[in-house]
Amino acid sequence: MAYPENASINPASLIKEDAIHRKIYTDPQIFDLELRNIFEKTWLVVGHESEVCRPGDFKTLHMGTQPIILSRDEDGELHVLLNSCRHRGALVCRKERGNTKSFECLYHAWTYGLDGFLAGLPKEEGYGPSFQRKDIRLWRAPRIETFCGLIFACLDENVMPLLEFLGPAAEFIEVALKSGDAGEVTGINEYRYQGNWKLHLDNTIDGYHVRYLHRFFSNAAGLFTEGESIALGNGHGLLRWESASAAGETGRLLGMDKSETTLPTNRVMVLFPSCAIVHVQDSVNVRIGTPLAPLSTHVQAMAIGFKNEAKEVRQRRIQQFAAAQGPAGSAGADDVEAFEASHEGFQATVGDVGWLSIARGMHRDNGSNGDLEDDTALRGMYQWWRYLMAVEP
Repeated sequence: MAYPENASINPASLIKEDAIHRKIYTDPQIFDLELRNIFEKTWLVVGHESEVCRPGDFKTLHMGTQPIILSRDEDGELHVLLNSCRHRGALVCRKERGNTKSFECLYHAWTYGLDGFLAGLPKEEGYGPSFQRKDIRLWRAPRIETFCGLIFACLDENVMPLLEFLGPAAEFIEVALKSGDAGEVTGINEYRYQGNWKLHLDNTIDGYHVRYLHRFFSNAAGLFTEGESIALGNGHGLLRWESASAAGETGRLLGMDKSETTLPTNRVMVLFPSCAIVHVQDSVNVRIGTPLAPLSTHVQAMAIGFKNEAKEVRQRRIQQFAAAQGPAGSAGADDVEAFEASHEGFQATVGDVGWLSIARGMHRDNGSNGDLEDDTALRGMYQWWRYLMAVEP
């Protein structure tokens, strides 16, 4: 896609091997290009199959800034529909989630089926004999696939195959979400923060901040050990470190003492550009980040459990999720505070403050693997961002 002739910023000039420019977090032109070149061209996680497991189930969300309905029709097929009436453009579904037989626009009562086809409208005869309901439907995302319970969609039919997009990340998704075992969403925490969407991804694969921002969570509990930062390709990144049992009273409060179900390794992963999967101790959660504006972001964090697990294991997962990612949690609330502090700090533009370092560990990594607190995964993510945002000559 060509960059506008009157544009003053070339995205490629804002990413170096060891630094990124703060304009990528604040500039409206950059944000508009991100919507077109990334969010409208790339696979995005839009939900989990358990959220829409029955015929008639739906949820509303955004892909980038495009309003979307995720629905399952009477035949069990999934649909990702643009939530905009073909008559006057109003939303046809204004509820967050539920079960229904159809979607009716409040404006003129045009009604659509779960598959998006126009099912009825008042005074249809007024449109004359050439009007054919069967030719009218809500616009449908051309690509929808599932993997380990996650539902992926893309607004561009020419997107690469899903497994090619996931690459090595697929292996780690299978570990966290137990391929072949029926997962389900057991709870959701949603929040908005003042700041750019990339801050959520930065934070997820930044092992450097944990000891200092989450002092209660990491230092007191003793949960953070040595590990790796890995660039997985296609913008995806992974932090991996050994599971350690949380110490003393802090460990008891967090529910973070190791159990027979605890895997030997913790994993935190970014699926660029919209998703994070966190698998620490027994807790598994999937976070979907949605850009609302250059400086506003919505995050939906979904706790995941598995249908055949013991009651004690389910309780442990929920307790750990709430203790770390809940509104008063020992990790998620800290992160949001840091996002908004970064947003405020980005307003500083005088002098030579524009460039922000992502150089940690460059002297010792091999390009795709580094130490847990290195910026290896972060560098991989931003090189992919640069590639997707490339300007045609």
